[in-house]
Amino acid sequence: MNKLIYPGISILNVDISVCQDFLDFIDNKNFNFKSEINGCSTINGYQTENILELINTKDSIKSGLDQIKDVIENHISAKFEYHWIHLINYQKNGFQKKHNHSHNEECSFILYLNDSSDGETNFYVNPERNIQYKITPETGKMVVFSSSILHDSEKTDGDKKVLVGGLKIVN
Repeated sequence: MNKLIYPGISILNVDISVCQDFLDFIDNKNFNFKSEINGCSTINGYQTENILELINTKDSIKSGLDQIKDVIENHISAKFEYHWIHLINYQKNGFQKKHNHSHNEECSFILYLNDSSDGETNFYVNPERNIQYKITPETGKMVVFSSSILHDSEKTDGDKKVLVGGLKIVN
């Protein structure tokens, strides 16, 4: 299902095997999730540093990242390169403060690696008119959006895991 929910925000689907590869990567890699990263808007959760440099061309997640980028490029009809990738593991009452990524990249995405009945992501497309979209986390659901759109996430009661990334347009 590819669905434009508002200009600059789309919901796309990624094969759930890609999500499982990232969950396995979390379990098998020897890197530390950090609770405090400078400028990080993750609260009560753990986030990796940029993992792009940790990815081996033979890793299954390299293939997953290629698939994610293909899905986005086919939907938007543009060429992109990854600027950053983070894995986030939310704990009880974990959430994301309101922020955007316009200082870094043109396009951002959130890929939900597991289902969560709470911890929705909010997109504030026109705060003056109180227009807001809520996305419920479901495995394989990916929200692709303009990096200038303000967004946050609500508190989660469980163990929500996401892959987030930033893409720059390639001329």
